[in-house]
Amino acid sequence: MHELRKKRKFRKLIYSRGVIFLLAVIAILLFRGSLDVYKKKVHSVEDLEKVSKAMDIAKNKEAALIESLESLDTIRGKESEVRDRFNVTKPGEKVVLIVEDSANSSGESEKPEGFWPKVKNFFGSILGD
Repeated sequence: MHELRKKRKFRKLIYSRGVIFLLAVIAILLFRGSLDVYKKKVHSVEDLEKVSKAMDIAKNKEAALIESLESLDTIRGKESEVRDRFNVTKPGEKVVLIVEDSANSSGESEKPEGFWPKVKNFFGSILGD
């Protein structure tokens, strides 16, 4: 009988409001901590993706630079680089610069406005003018 009372007393203590409240607080704190860890994991995955993209870009730039350096090891590559940077020519060569007309540089051609200029342009293009 004495043991039965001890068991009842123990159960009463375990199922009391205070113990249940304490366990609920501990559960909430554990849940909150695991939620914080999950958020950090998500951020670290995003950071890893950013870093891997940056790494890919850096590797591509490195490959381009290595290719550029390899081309500079040849005489033709050196000559091309000097010509591009300093606009020089060999003796006997001439430089040709192509300059766009500033009036047509905007991409719009001048079109006559009105009916008669359009008619004149139409017949002029037919007659070969």
